[in-house]
Amino acid sequence: MAIFAYPECRKARALLHSAIVGLLAASAASAQTLDQICPNAPAGIGALYGAVMDSDAEVTLPGATVVASWDAGGQEQRAEVGVGVEGFYAMCLPLETGISVYASFAAESGAPLELTMTEVFTRQDLSLSLSGESGEGDRLWLCVEGGESVINIRFSRLVRCDQNWKPLEQCPKEELGQISVKPVGAGSGMLREMIEQVVKEAKRLGANAVINVHDGRGGTSFTGTQHATSILGEAVRIDVDPSTC
Repeated sequence: MAIFAYPECRKARALLHSAIVGLLAASAASAQTLDQICPNAPAGIGALYGAVMDSDAEVTLPGATVVASWDAGGQEQRAEVGVGVEGFYAMCLPLETGISVYASFAAESGAPLELTMTEVFTRQDLSLSLSGESGEGDRLWLCVEGGESVINIRFSRLVRCDQNWKPLEQCPKEELGQISVKPVGAGSGMLREMIEQVVKEAKRLGANAVINVHDGRGGTSFTGTQHATSILGEAVRIDVDPSTC
């Protein structure tokens, strides 16, 4: 669900749903007023739109998701929207505000882009690589129980922990913030959903690793989804080979 913090606008949460999710580039370019894209938008709101592409195949990605986040009075705000059947998205976001935006599809996410909208209509095309699983450097560094945890065994396509690595916690690192995720749904896919959220949030923060990973009860085994009611960790940037730490 999208979360908005537009000043003096109680109906802001509904703005995303009233926007034209499957906006064509031509439609945005030809729009005469903001109200055509963001009905009843308050002052200080603009429309961000563009195409979402697979950078490998150079095709659009209908069904992808675009996520935007920004700071409002010291609190992080977040909005997300689905990409329409033509491969385009449209979002109603605050002007003159630093915004981080990225696209994701399945388990893959593009690098976050930082932008500030100064015009009512701003086009920003986004891209991501769907072959990211084949590149070692694209996976998040995350080692739980020395890489023997269910997280590392079941989700090695998303996270990386090599056998010769020392504990990531003892590597020189840049601390980028805390990560805390909880499942949206339930069932057998719950743990995978949370790991995908951890990967997305870490990349959004500019991290390549997450350390001190544990669940909401302080455990680190993650032997069953019933024990993983949340996942907590610290997003960090490590610029050395973990085998040398």
